[in-house]
Amino acid sequence: MLDVNLVARQQLHANMPGIVARALVRRAVKGAAGAAVEKGVGASQGKELGALLGIFTTALATAPERAETRNWTSLPAQIQVARVPVSAGPHVLSFGGSMTANVNVAAGHDSYVVIVRPNLTVPGAVLVDKASFVAPAPPAPVAPSPAAQPIPIPTKK
Repeated sequence: MLDVNLVARQQLHANMPGIVARALVRRAVKGAAGAAVEKGVGASQGKELGALLGIFTTALATAPERAETRNWTSLPAQIQVARVPVSAGPHVLSFGGSMTANVNVAAGHDSYVVIVRPNLTVPGAVLVDKASFVAPAPPAPVAPSPAAQPIPIPTKK
């Protein structure tokens, strides 16, 4: 079983130094650009205008910054994997409830069955690889009961 939440925390912890370093470099470059504008304009046009344009430049450079929006919340909390050795031939695999799969395992080949179950309160979907898939047998026809004979409808002549 794979705990995706644990992997996400470990990945964030491992990536955090790089994330912080890139953010600091971006901020430093944008601050330096604002300071350069302030100094350049301030020397030729006056300190007040230089300070105002420096602040404006820094704000304009910082405005497009967006928070990190990639995240792991759309992934399942757990991924469970099981390997089940079975003999070659046809099998009906049951995964609880109404989740079953008809498979035909070829000798010397692997077969794959995936269960997608995002909501544990309802049965999931069972997917079988193309080479092993066996269509379920159609239901046996039900003979009509003698009491269920069709009623003739009179027609107008």
